[in-house]
Amino acid sequence: MVAGKRRGQQGEGFGARWVRPNVSVFGYAIYLAITATSLWGGVFPFFPEEFRTVPVTLSFVIAQAASFLIMFLVSMMCAYWGSRVYPRTLPVGSAFCSFIGSALLIAALYLGDWQVVLVVAAGIFLGAGSAGFALMWQRYFSSLSAAYCNYYLLLGTALGTVVFLVLYLVPIAVTVYLVPLILVPLCGLCGVLADRTIDLDQPLFEDVPCQHPRAYLQVLKDHWRSAVAVGSLGFISGLVRSVLLLDTSLGNIIIVISMVGALLASAALLAAWRRGAFALDMRTVFLVLFPLAAAGLLAFPFLDSILAPWLSGAIYAVFTFAFLVMLLQCMQISRDRGMNPLFVFGFFGAIVYSMQDVGLMLGCAANATTVFGPEFFSVAALAGMFVLAMALYLMRGDVRLRPTVHVVEEVEFIGRPPRPIADAAGAASLRQDAVPVGDDELFFGDADGAFAPPEGADEAGAPDAARSQADAIALRCRELQKQYLLTNRETEIMDLFAQGYSMPHIAELLVVSENTVRTHSKHLYTKLGIHKRAELIELLRQ
Repeated sequence: MVAGKRRGQQGEGFGARWVRPNVSVFGYAIYLAITATSLWGGVFPFFPEEFRTVPVTLSFVIAQAASFLIMFLVSMMCAYWGSRVYPRTLPVGSAFCSFIGSALLIAALYLGDWQVVLVVAAGIFLGAGSAGFALMWQRYFSSLSAAYCNYYLLLGTALGTVVFLVLYLVPIAVTVYLVPLILVPLCGLCGVLADRTIDLDQPLFEDVPCQHPRAYLQVLKDHWRSAVAVGSLGFISGLVRSVLLLDTSLGNIIIVISMVGALLASAALLAAWRRGAFALDMRTVFLVLFPLAAAGLLAFPFLDSILAPWLSGAIYAVFTFAFLVMLLQCMQISRDRGMNPLFVFGFFGAIVYSMQDVGLMLGCAANATTVFGPEFFSVAALAGMFVLAMALYLMRGDVRLRPTVHVVEEVEFIGRPPRPIADAAGAASLRQDAVPVGDDELFFGDADGAFAPPEGADEAGAPDAARSQADAIALRCRELQKQYLLTNRETEIMDLFAQGYSMPHIAELLVVSENTVRTHSKHLYTKLGIHKRAELIELLRQ
């Protein structure tokens, strides 16, 4: 058992060597810095203030928001119909769109007659490029093992804040050209290098959603409330941002505070992880963040023009933390259910960004037309509180509506943070499907590939064994989970295997494909250092 434990840990890369820098972490950090220069909080903070007029700002925001949202919807549809061309074009296509968008913004500086037209075109290209990069990195991180995907995403988020803040040390005249000429190509290059290491034989990439829509409908049913909860925080972040959007000099504060919030959030999760394993679920995260967001909204109408940007930045930081957890949850869903990460992230992103855009557009329209006059701050706070309250109602009601068999995915931080390794030399140990030599000896049942059903099982497949025996098996499985650093899904499948369920039956119970169950079983057997079901039963007996 000791040898099996050591072997399982190496499969996750815990014994890997340190290598700096890491291409994926560096590339993701550059992406965040690029996004913050055009999409977060204010609008292109490194351009001269005289350029950021009201028509320019509003034109850019509307064009960028529409393009960004359309990209997520397109990604979701392409993933559903099984397009393999679209994912491979994301790194180069995203870099191209981001470069063209940045170049159009620079051209708008010098061509005053065409300024609004160029800014609208820049918003379209930058929105598409930023969305493409977001989808690309989500796809890459989802391809990694459970430990590495969480670790690299958090590390890249923290580093992205540092890169963005360093840009403030560079003269504005240089930064304007630095983004399209240096940062965008670097991000595209890192994306291409990372994309080449993705193993497309994993179930989440081989899967074609339209061939079994029931499993994907189950995902939408299980997680739409989580997406709406994050979207409600996005709504209020867009609402308060719109109040200051017409004063871009103050809007810069929102960007800095939100980026610092991302740094603190990632650092806090990494620090908690170093203390030991833990798990997060979106319901708990939202219930913790709800009073913070509500308090900020209630105080918002009473603050003056100096304090309002700081409070807006704090509200935006709350949304940033929730969105970070959402990214981790999307990866967990893709891994646990063997589902296309572009579909999962496209679904979450479409809901969240559409709600954020509604809040932003509503605030901009009311503020620009002075419909509510000086009472606008109070109206904004009331609208935000209504959306937050509805999301709270949905999340609290989610407890009663959870499926009885399926376990809703938590974001799992197993063991302790792994040590980063080179993307090329150590790619095999990063992948989810890394299995030991001799995998051809691995089997998951009898000669026909399926275990015999439990004695006395009914037509629905629920075991009719004594509850005490089932509880004893579950207890032993949890002990093995702690000892061998297993995920919740691997432990769940181990429990069902031990109770005698066949692989097709497990796939039906969990609403996933048989290939997904097979892949999780490989991970389970690799970590336990076994090859046969008899060895698994022996481990449980010990």
